Amino acid sequence: MRHFSLDRDAGLAPTIVRTFVVHDLGGSITIKAVSADAPRATVNEVTVPGRSVPSLVG
Repeated sequence: MRHFSLDRDAGLAPTIVRTFVVHDLGGSITIKAVSADAPRATVNEVTVPGRSVPSLVG
C-alpha cells in the first residue's frame, strides 16, 4: 500500500491549506496513517507558532 504524501497526492484544497499553514503562518502540516486496515484512520497535525492542534479523521 502506498502512503499518502502531500507533495505527491494533494489536490487543490490540501495544497491551499499547506500553503496557508507553511508560508503564511510559518507552521507545518503532517498527515499520518493510524491504520491501514478497515476502518482506516488518519491523524492530521497542524502546528503553527504557539499552537499544536491534532485532529482524528476517520
